[in-house]
Amino acid sequence: MARILADSGEELADVTFETGNAPLTLLVRRVVTGKGRLFKYFFSQGRRTITLESGGFRLEGKLATEWGGTHRLWRVRLADPRDVYRRLERVPAPQPRQYPAYGSRRP
Repeated sequence: MARILADSGEELADVTFETGNAPLTLLVRRVVTGKGRLFKYFFSQGRRTITLESGGFRLEGKLATEWGGTHRLWRVRLADPRDVYRRLERVPAPQPRQYPAYGSRRP
């Protein structure tokens, strides 16, 4: 069992899931609670970014859906860890603070 959280942290749904055929994709097997909230988040609000929380792990991803003939199919495309690493490379590192030498006098 896992929880799908909105980008604001609000709980949208409790789901069961399995790994998908495509890399970094999870298929939602069953929406246990929150079908209406999930539907509203995706269609009415036009939001896609979610967090999947399961057993102490939190994974970011994008929500996707399609019609499966008789029911709606939900998928979560997980964020590629390489993209996260690339974004972190662009974050400027803080510069070390300069302290006066020990015993020196300030002007």
